[in-house]
Amino acid sequence: MNTIDFQPTKFEDNGEHSEKFQYISYNRMLDGDIQQFFVTKEAAIFYYTEGIEEEVFIQHELNDPANFPKFKDCQDQILKIISPEGILSNEINVQYRIGRIMNIESVDKPFYAVRDDQYLGEEQDYITFYKVQLVRK
Repeated sequence: MNTIDFQPTKFEDNGEHSEKFQYISYNRMLDGDIQQFFVTKEAAIFYYTEGIEEEVFIQHELNDPANFPKFKDCQDQILKIISPEGILSNEINVQYRIGRIMNIESVDKPFYAVRDDQYLGEEQDYITFYKVQLVRK
């Protein structure tokens, strides 16, 4: 078993709780969340949301279900690549029009992602896939 520190610049965590199943999230803040995790021969790839700190959460009244769509305006969705030797990429800000990533087999090959119709507000009778390619700078 290994531990990987993906060293996010921002990843909100409300910490330990005194009681089992005690949640602060959705009441005063939103924890960062690893959405997906991929392992290739070259690297480990994290796809995560940063979370929303308490001050912003309260300011935008994000505990009100009517304001839940604002979550995506208050946090970024990030892709980060880490190799066994260290960090391979900066934090790559992924636009919210991308929902789920289908699979990443290699950092050098294209991969597919599903469009997030709910975020775009355009419900379709079909599924839209994006073909995504990471580019080294």
